[in-house]
Amino acid sequence: MRVTRSARETPRMAEDRPAVPLSRLRDLLAQCVEADSIRGVAREVGLPPNGLKYFLEGGAPRQATRRKLEAWFVRRAARGSASDPDAGRAALSILVRCLPPAYREIAQDRVVALIRELCDQAGALTPAWLSPPDANPPQD
Repeated sequence: MRVTRSARETPRMAEDRPAVPLSRLRDLLAQCVEADSIRGVAREVGLPPNGLKYFLEGGAPRQATRRKLEAWFVRRAARGSASDPDAGRAALSILVRCLPPAYREIAQDRVVALIRELCDQAGALTPAWLSPPDANPPQD
């Protein structure tokens, strides 16, 4: 008996490429905890306080936790609290999660190219987040 894959069953790629370095998330979260409390920030992120504490102390987050942290980062940026080039990349990463992993990078590249093209046509400044990330970004 021969087993074939359907078109929707693509090989699973490694976990999503990080949109925001963990060190950047830790720094921002630590500032927020200092200004508020670990319980308040944990509630805002959607994590238990001990889970946030574990992350702040250097623990490696699971994929679901990382997604919550990146979504929190994007919500903060949308409120104007984190003007950071990583915010745009994180938002785009969240938007393409509905696609199978093999298509996410392609979708991100196409969206970035389209926004650059429209900025050029409109004579608008290109947002900082459209600049390519460092050649060797920290892979936390």
